[in-house]
Amino acid sequence: MATQNLTENSFVSWILTDAENAEGSIFSMTQTQVMQNHLSALAEQLLTIKIDPKDPMLFALQHADLSGKVEFLKYLLAMSDTMKEAIAPPAPAPED
Repeated sequence: MATQNLTENSFVSWILTDAENAEGSIFSMTQTQVMQNHLSALAEQLLTIKIDPKDPMLFALQHADLSGKVEFLKYLLAMSDTMKEAIAPPAPAPED
């Protein structure tokens, strides 16, 4: 059972068993689809932001913000896929 990690930390963290970590890392099909929809929308925004010659810093900030969100969603989706592969039963050996 997860217990709260009470070490000095600015954020809440949990001590999880390997099974709890695996369970929490694998997203359902619907969760994956929702994250992919967010990823798609953010990537589209990233492709369409324009540079304002009067405020080039705004472009840099928007680009950094959107890029960070895209990379984080990609990280979460990859983590889920990796965990699914790690716990998948081995494929049966081919018969001769």
